[in-house]
Amino acid sequence: MSSLVFIFYLLIFCYTITRIKFFTKAGLDKATLIFLFCIKVFAGLLYAKYYLLPVNYPGSDTFRFFRSSLIETDVLLKNPFVFFKELFTHQYNNSGNIFIANQSYWNDLKSNIIIKLLAIINVFTFKNYYAAIVFFNFLFLFGLVGFYKLIQDLVPTNKWLLLITIFFMPSFLFWSSGIHKDGLIFSAIGIVLWQFHVSLKNKFTVRSVFIILTSMMLIFGLRNFIFFILLINLIAWNFSYKSGKTFVVFGVFYLISLILFFASTFVSPKINLPNYVVIKQQEFSQLSGRSSFTTKELEPTVKSFIQYLPTALDVVLLKPHFNEIKNKNYLLAFIENTLLGIFIIFALLFRKRNTNIPVAFWGCWFFALSLFIIEGYTITFLGAIVRYKSLGIPLIIAPLLALIDIKKIQNSLRKNTLK
Repeated sequence: MSSLVFIFYLLIFCYTITRIKFFTKAGLDKATLIFLFCIKVFAGLLYAKYYLLPVNYPGSDTFRFFRSSLIETDVLLKNPFVFFKELFTHQYNNSGNIFIANQSYWNDLKSNIIIKLLAIINVFTFKNYYAAIVFFNFLFLFGLVGFYKLIQDLVPTNKWLLLITIFFMPSFLFWSSGIHKDGLIFSAIGIVLWQFHVSLKNKFTVRSVFIILTSMMLIFGLRNFIFFILLINLIAWNFSYKSGKTFVVFGVFYLISLILFFASTFVSPKINLPNYVVIKQQEFSQLSGRSSFTTKELEPTVKSFIQYLPTALDVVLLKPHFNEIKNKNYLLAFIENTLLGIFIIFALLFRKRNTNIPVAFWGCWFFALSLFIIEGYTITFLGAIVRYKSLGIPLIIAPLLALIDIKKIQNSLRKNTLK
């Protein structure tokens, strides 16, 4: 029965995605859409299998979410009002701080969103975890296709090479295909980027503003610091697009953001942003895990943040180091880091010289790099670094690929072959 439910919904959604205009107008044929969707679902199944391993299951969020959703489904069926009300209420004395995990409504919200969504899906899947993977990846597909459309609309490039950089990067494919926050966050980011681009190109409409705001609210609920970084980059993108002064605008906005970030220490302890970064690092350091590593302690001062920056960059860009490879998972992460570095150098050597870099591409790169740096400051687990960094990988390499001169590479290969 469980397998039949999974197959039924897989077939239903394979058909559905070929009928939705948002997908069909992306320049992707029906077979390609179905193939991409099935690959995502298959990766979601591998994600589930990985967390069913005895060593991983006790600490797996995905199955914790599912167990909690079973109870929530019963609540939904008996009292829908209470079910939805609980998403906006809490049992603490106050809502807590949006940046601190301890006794905070905002910290609970990121899990509650997944649990409530799963609970609704359970009604249709008869509480089948594997069928829910199909539902989740259907939602994930919107942002991925939206991001694909953004790149192709700005700098058209080889379809399959671009799809590889967006859909098939190993760490991103794995972490963004399971029942968790990652896939939803990137989907929301992709939708925001596409809608913002279309709105700047044409005009902002009630529909586009609603979609952007809804997606931004989802990002805020799931991982609020990404919301703030994306907001800064959208504003900078808007002013850059209108003024034509990309580096000046992004530089000014990032400088203002950094000044406000460190100036918050003098305003109030409740909005001391550097201290929240320090607390987040301490929270990670206090967790136990097989992939933990030690770093020097960060302090909420400008001097400490500057001194820690090389460490943060090393953590997020280079770890795991070769001498830190303990198992095949670390080896795969090391190989991916190496290939990414080679790809970036390759993209710089074979860039289209007569093509201007769109403002949106700079926005993607600044956004991804900002994510990386914050993760480098806070995370002290190799496994967590691989997971959180995966969200930014397509944002960096997909725009780079679009700027690569494929014909130049082909001509170079022909010349070498003739020699």
